[in-house]
Amino acid sequence: MARAVNSYDIESVHAARLLVDRQVVADAARNIDDAGIVVLEALLEAQTEALDDPVRFLISDREFHVALYQASGNPLLADISTDLYAYMMQYRREAMASPGAIATSYADHVAIVAAVRARDPEAAAEAFAAHTGRIYTTTQPYMKGSG
Repeated sequence: MARAVNSYDIESVHAARLLVDRQVVADAARNIDDAGIVVLEALLEAQTEALDDPVRFLISDREFHVALYQASGNPLLADISTDLYAYMMQYRREAMASPGAIATSYADHVAIVAAVRARDPEAAAEAFAAHTGRIYTTTQPYMKGSG
């Protein structure tokens, strides 16, 4: 449960995301079907309409991540990744309201979808790791009260 995940420190959760999410996204690139690609592309389109609305963008962001995780074909790892995604969401909401945060996240999503569409597990895992690294870096100041 996300409540349990929130009891861990950000370094532990980030390390878990790097390990689990990289595998899940690589598996998604291997296993996604054409309908799954259409879903991801539709979510990217919806995100273009939310580039100035952090709350709306985060709703679409969650849908994007969950769709990607579920495309892996492993429901257990998809659920674990979804719980890790929800880590300290209140701070992520604050971080997403900072200038340029939404545009950067959107650009990350575009790179992830391009790699998944190409069915390139390594590129998908690397693009997702870069995205997760940005989440880690931009969320930390808000957790420390200096965002």
